[in-house]
Amino acid sequence: PSTCQPLPLPAVPRKMSGSVNVKLPGFFRSDTTLEPGEHLVLDFSFMSGGCSGCFKWLCGSGNVRKTLKNMGRMSPPKEVVMHDARVLEQQEGLSKRAFFEKHGFVLLEHRTAMTAEDWLVNTTAPAPDKASAEKLDSVLKAAPPVVEVYAKEIDPLVRDLLPSAVDVEYPRFVLRRGPGGPNNYALSVHQDYGLYREDMANTVISAKEGSEGLGQKERYSRWLGRMASDDVSGYTVLNLWRPVPPMEGPVSKVPLAVCDPDSVRVQDTVPQNLFGYVPGGQHTMGLKFHPDQRWYFYPQMTKDEVLVHRQFHWQKGVPEPYDRIQTVFHTAFEHPGAPPNAEKRTSSEYRIGVWTR
Repeated sequence: PSTCQPLPLPAVPRKMSGSVNVKLPGFFRSDTTLEPGEHLVLDFSFMSGGCSGCFKWLCGSGNVRKTLKNMGRMSPPKEVVMHDARVLEQQEGLSKRAFFEKHGFVLLEHRTAMTAEDWLVNTTAPAPDKASAEKLDSVLKAAPPVVEVYAKEIDPLVRDLLPSAVDVEYPRFVLRRGPGGPNNYALSVHQDYGLYREDMANTVISAKEGSEGLGQKERYSRWLGRMASDDVSGYTVLNLWRPVPPMEGPVSKVPLAVCDPDSVRVQDTVPQNLFGYVPGGQHTMGLKFHPDQRWYFYPQMTKDEVLVHRQFHWQKGVPEPYDRIQTVFHTAFEHPGAPPNAEKRTSSEYRIGVWTR
């Protein structure tokens, strides 16, 4: 039987369920304009390099001025209706696979054998330069639970969600957020990848044997070569986001919000060059607010649930520039109905690459 059929929805406290009005930060102003091919520069390397990183940032190139200028293009928080995605799934009555195909995100039920220590030992931290990235890479090589345990658990879910998958690449690291971990909550509207192949130059997911010693340019070159091969017609990056131990749960204070791609206009996306997290920077996207955008969240997510959303998508034969996006903007947000003593969220996200036929 399919593992992506509709599942019974858990009971959610009334005050935490249903739509809620929130003030969402992190949008760019509607008058933000860019030249063709231009990317806004946002350099946050001072946040991950300690005192020396801050000194380098202040004494560095024009990235400081560009960053301050571009941060000035941000708008005040916008009033947004955050819709209950559990209700949406129930109303539409689709299979999990069909719901994902339509919206680019879906909630799956999944119980994992990963422990709190497993999630923490396999987490990555911001690595703004080559030296810190190599140091982190050496640590992760000796810590395989995410590959030996979690990847094997979720592989059937992924292949049921994307039955055209021919190859799934499972990296050795996750992104652990919350108390005790190296990463903060992302309280700003964003998309972690760009729209086009060239946007992946520094962020290609590569889990193939022998790829560990390759430089990013070589990984990217191999990735482009695979795209040109006859055995694949598409490539997708999926993000599997979930609450994890030691949190007891469920999540009430700072849930994750996702925006339906069909409600986002391409002209409202803001290409960015983001520095401070991977060597050489990475291409990401910001977003200008538009009232037609539809935002959703899953109230009271538990440790036995995983939210899957699409972060990058390429399909052979689709002409560029795109006239629509298929990837999911997202952000964490402060739920106004959360009790003052609500448990702090501990979560982890796992980004995987999927080649499809």
